[in-house]
Amino acid sequence: EDEDEDDEDPFAFRIIEILHEKAPMELYLSQLLEIAENWQESGNLYLRRAACEVFTLGVKHKQRKIRANSELLHTLLELASRGLRDDDVKVQIAACLLVAQIAQYCEPQVQDHHEVVLSALLQCLSSPVHSAQESACIALEEFLRGMDADVIAPYLESIMSTLTDLVSTEAHEAVLSCLTSVADAAGEEFGGYLSGVVSHLATLVSDVDNDNYTLSCQAMDTIGKIVKNTVDHIPTAAVQCHMEEFVQASLKVIDEINEPEVKISAFSMYEDFSGVVGEDFSITFDAILPIVFASARSSDSEHFGESDNILSFSDRAAEGYTPSDDEDGLSNIAVDGLYEVSHAFDLLATLLSNCPTSMISYLEEVEVVCDEVEKSRKFSISYVRGACMNVYCALASSYMALAGLKEWEAGLPLATEIDEAIMIKLNSHARKVIEYIQQEQSLTQTTDTFHFFNKMLGVTGPYVLVDNELLIAVLNTSKTVIEEETTCQRRAIKYKTSAEDDDTQELMYAFVEQGLECIPLVAQALGSCFEEYLNDMLAVMASVLTGCKLNGNIVEGDIEDNGEEEIAPVFQRATVVGGIAEIIEAVQTSVAGMSEMCFNFVLPYLKDEDDEVHGNALHAIGLLLQFGDVGLLTQTSIVFEHLEALFLCDDFTIVGLDHIMDNAIGCFGRILQRALHTTPRGLQTEEILTSLIDMLERVLVSILNLFSEESEPDEVVLALDEILKLYSQAQDKCSKNVYEYLVRIADFIEQAQSSGEFEEPDNFVRVAMDIRTHLLSNNTGHS
Repeated sequence: EDEDEDDEDPFAFRIIEILHEKAPMELYLSQLLEIAENWQESGNLYLRRAACEVFTLGVKHKQRKIRANSELLHTLLELASRGLRDDDVKVQIAACLLVAQIAQYCEPQVQDHHEVVLSALLQCLSSPVHSAQESACIALEEFLRGMDADVIAPYLESIMSTLTDLVSTEAHEAVLSCLTSVADAAGEEFGGYLSGVVSHLATLVSDVDNDNYTLSCQAMDTIGKIVKNTVDHIPTAAVQCHMEEFVQASLKVIDEINEPEVKISAFSMYEDFSGVVGEDFSITFDAILPIVFASARSSDSEHFGESDNILSFSDRAAEGYTPSDDEDGLSNIAVDGLYEVSHAFDLLATLLSNCPTSMISYLEEVEVVCDEVEKSRKFSISYVRGACMNVYCALASSYMALAGLKEWEAGLPLATEIDEAIMIKLNSHARKVIEYIQQEQSLTQTTDTFHFFNKMLGVTGPYVLVDNELLIAVLNTSKTVIEEETTCQRRAIKYKTSAEDDDTQELMYAFVEQGLECIPLVAQALGSCFEEYLNDMLAVMASVLTGCKLNGNIVEGDIEDNGEEEIAPVFQRATVVGGIAEIIEAVQTSVAGMSEMCFNFVLPYLKDEDDEVHGNALHAIGLLLQFGDVGLLTQTSIVFEHLEALFLCDDFTIVGLDHIMDNAIGCFGRILQRALHTTPRGLQTEEILTSLIDMLERVLVSILNLFSEESEPDEVVLALDEILKLYSQAQDKCSKNVYEYLVRIADFIEQAQSSGEFEEPDNFVRVAMDIRTHLLSNNTGHS
């Protein structure tokens, strides 16, 4: 507030930021809000701007508190809304930044306050100043992420009209990016605007000159993302029609302007279209693949200066060599051209995954190109190397198609024979990728490649793991990644700077997550044969959440200076608990010897505040009681107490309750299956069945509620199968309402089937018929 200063004092802002970071919010919030509201009435634009900025600094640090306090969230958005309507552009921009921060860190709760801020954002979008337009687009994009279609519907026409008018302005980059979020949020409603948007974007792609092709590139990026985001809402035939139009436009631009940026945007757009139309994208192959192969094969002389000293992959993995993650320590390189090479390989990997049958004809050329790049100087660049490895993983899809095999699914019988040459290829590629993950120095690239490798395991199942030596290498690699001992992880820990801490930690988490996801995939491939690895691998996964070393820190139980507890990230908790469930499902009764340990580990996560973790824990508990040691049934009373509380809840406005309830019903069904199939039935089993019968009416009500919220809950069919068996055996012990609820469930399934609501109707239709059959054959006391 110093009147002698003509701008804010950066030291004052740093003090405010430290306050947010370190102090309990209750000590200063009311006073800071009062000050900020007074500032907004000031004639000093710097104070009006600071009114928003002092809270922008704190949203990230206090996100949990803000999410939990609806009144506070509303107050902060009202503060931002007043800033958005300010006459000064700098104040408007500050308000946009506050909205963007709140939207980023307080989703989904922020959706409940849309009426406070969306109209003001639209007013800011109409500003004649492009910096304000750009900031409003960024804020709107963040606000729309995850928004429900019915919430955006009243604003959609105004949003689309305003954004369309701004596409050709200086704010075009932010406008085009925002359009993708609008399409994602609007869902089916966006279909009415698709033709107009497509026509506008197609013009932008084609209307280009050698001096200004940036807008053309952004238009290709945008249409690709829109197509990708609306895949569940827009008919595939409409997408295919637009696909041909855009591919032709992009080829025209590539022909006229031979620049890497143009081809990179075109390749990215091709990836998105192929992800929607699948094998139908092959109609473009004759036109686009020659360009893709040419980009991948570009000569070294196009990219490197003569003085560069290129080290081999093995030399680069040597201890003490520490190139930068972006350009790997090289000078005089044509970075854009090398990005074109890596994007060409990215596209090949995507086409192999999305169009495996159509790509069979090109397998030999893809292999040759990969081999050429491995021997070239381009392979010294981390992102080229990583993209090439991704292609090796993706080749598995086409090789499986070549062998006449569909993608492997757990539980399917193995083919008795598979071509030996194909087996050798799969094995060779897998070995290259595993070596790469262990030795590569780029954390970004290895995380991406491990994701592709996990997709490869999902496609090939046990076929790629026939070689026991490779199997052990895969499991050891997962273990090394989880324990943060790979080359790239050690390098990231050693050389990171404080400014990079958050980004590095996020990448570390993502890489560890890939390691965690790999183990259940191996278990599914091996089935009961995974038993000999079960103890070690479960222990490795569990260590992530039980006071483990993660970047040298204990991640669970630490208390931050501001008094908030820090626990392992949600996605790691969800991945570990869900992964344990997947392993149990794969090995089934082989888990018996470890069932008590697994049960005690998973049980606390039934109280996790995150719906995905909670649901995954219910799924794991149900599987343990279904397949685990019979002695574990003594623990059912603890589980029943939790299930009974859940089945009394019918407020599906609670975020994630549908996921929790689906898994709770599945848990009920698995316990019931175990009890019904236990022979001979002792006193304990009879007591369990009595408790299940007591819960039965509420379970059926929960199934009806779940059907009304989610048309295809995963676990309901299993539960209903077991409930019908119980009803057949113990109808006299069930309330009369059970009969009525079963009839209503059968009615709902039949109505949903007739209206086409089920994507995979067979199981649901079968269970409805079973309900009718059981009720007819057992209808002795009901009308």
